[in-house]
Amino acid sequence: MPEEQILTGISEFDKVCGGFVRKGNYIVSGAADTGKSIFSIQFLRNGLLNEEKGILVTEREPHEYLDLARQINLPLDTYVENNDLVIIKQVTLSSGIVSDENEFTTFMTDLGNLIVPVEATRIVFDSFIPIIQLFTSEYLEQGIRALFFEIKQMGLTALLTTKMPTSRNTLAIKRFIEDQVNGSIHLDEHTKENSETSRKLVVRKMTGLTSPFPVFNFTIEPDTGINILEQSETGLIVAEKTLTKPKPKEIVNG
Repeated sequence: MPEEQILTGISEFDKVCGGFVRKGNYIVSGAADTGKSIFSIQFLRNGLLNEEKGILVTEREPHEYLDLARQINLPLDTYVENNDLVIIKQVTLSSGIVSDENEFTTFMTDLGNLIVPVEATRIVFDSFIPIIQLFTSEYLEQGIRALFFEIKQMGLTALLTTKMPTSRNTLAIKRFIEDQVNGSIHLDEHTKENSETSRKLVVRKMTGLTSPFPVFNFTIEPDTGINILEQSETGLIVAEKTLTKPKPKEIVNG
């Protein structure tokens, strides 16, 4: 039986890629201000419009997200007021506090107590970096695999955002996560000589698609958010690689 697909709310992307696999995990990467949070808003709002409750886990203040949603004419305030969208502010006091299965179970129990009562089907971690930092280097791979398994068991489709890696170790971690998820999307921004901004949405991996993966030109519009202009003629060809493993209402970590 084919896996059920859900839409992201970015219409041209959904037409070409078929949306996301329900209960799958997806990562969206990019530099600051490239549209990761806007992608997250559109993903959550599309679910809300189809009576799918959502959860947003973020270090940002809730009003910042609500302000951004209003700016692109995709307001979320009513959904928050009706508890259809729950924003969980993450406060990270320390890193490397999850080093084994017992500590992971404690972490998941705390997270589950916030998530399960909502009966949500979509969750966004914007950003996923604080979650990664919870794990010790020795437990990182096992912990991420276990987290993805638990998220799926809760019936959630997950969207994770992250900035671009700045070191060999963080690049290796990102590649490991890409290997575990159903899809990987990169948002790229380039300023031309005439000061115009060129944006591309690069699909690096997607369940149901084969290389070359699509590359889209897009803009960020004040009334629609991410607006796909057209698919680039040249898709992304991803070769098989041997990845280098990395070295060994409020969540308060630490």
